[in-house]
Amino acid sequence: MNSSAEKYAGIYFHIPFCERLCPYCDFYSITGLDEKGSEFIESVTKEAGSRANRYSTWTFDTVYFGGGTPSLLGVSQLGTILQSLRSHFRIASDAEISIESNPSSLNPEKLSSYLESGINRLSLGIQSFNDVNLKTLGRIHDSKKAIQSFETARKAGFENISIDLIYGLPGQTPARWNDDLSTAASINPNHISAYNLIIERNTIFGELYQQGKLDLPADDDQREMYYSLIDHLDDAGFERYELSNFARDGKYCRHNLKYWRDGRYLGFGPSAVSCDGQRREKNIADLKKYSEKVRSGEDILEYSETIDPEKAREERIMMGLRLTEGLSLCDYKSEFGIDLKAEKELELRLLMEKGYVTIEGDRLEISRDGLFISDEITVKLI
Repeated sequence: MNSSAEKYAGIYFHIPFCERLCPYCDFYSITGLDEKGSEFIESVTKEAGSRANRYSTWTFDTVYFGGGTPSLLGVSQLGTILQSLRSHFRIASDAEISIESNPSSLNPEKLSSYLESGINRLSLGIQSFNDVNLKTLGRIHDSKKAIQSFETARKAGFENISIDLIYGLPGQTPARWNDDLSTAASINPNHISAYNLIIERNTIFGELYQQGKLDLPADDDQREMYYSLIDHLDDAGFERYELSNFARDGKYCRHNLKYWRDGRYLGFGPSAVSCDGQRREKNIADLKKYSEKVRSGEDILEYSETIDPEKAREERIMMGLRLTEGLSLCDYKSEFGIDLKAEKELELRLLMEKGYVTIEGDRLEISRDGLFISDEITVKLI
């Protein structure tokens, strides 16, 4: 584990239910909350309870409800999970407790209940403020509902709201993306996560792409969209602290930083991932099989891997370069016994000559010109 990693750990709950499955998403999700919700709640709370003793010395300062669409859960269902969580684990008094929400699944009563239960961070899956884009993405809400849900959450008392946006969409232009950015900045969220659309193989978009039926923006347009994102949000007072994440007033997502800084986290629910620094495990991505195995006390893992020194070394570079703070070369050498500047002298020199990376004191960072090709840069250094 990273020697500079936080002493606290995080908890992730995967809520797999969606009202409708989006054509671009490859996260494990299903419909049918009404029929399968009780089974899920029983299973996920039992899983959490069965693992509690192994982590009795851990303190958790972040809890994240992801999905799927966690906000589809009823207030009582969510309350049952939180009650089980607090009865089995040591949760810090100032814990960041986040829930992903779709605009179409929120109302004032639900939002007030979230706050009363201790949820203090809302992540709104807006994706776009353009109705054409939203239809392409298969979203249920429209732009009016997106803005309305944000305003409703503010009125309910949420002081920490993040919104998700996607660019590089079929038929999207840089001008249309700039309109999204202007609207996003104007409603004044605390945090924005903005991701370039990735075409995943086992999705409807993936099938259409293989058939040549997906009209994606040209690479140059997508590059322009990314740098417009950086410039627009910088002008609006947001700090970029990770490749795709921006915050005002230091409202970084503390939970996601655990992934990027090699922190510890437990995952509960089908397809959820856990990591204690030495091993990474993933639960079965099938609610029926997951529930059956939880009830019978069987192994619920889809896979388990040891994070050997070589893998840890590669992941340190990958994650460190994602962050604006960069990779500490001293920490890297101290932990792995490797002088990266010496080992990758040629590669670093060429990357620096092209203006893609910089070394400031102890920190290796990807420069502005290298951000859009960060994956290619990382491959050269691992």
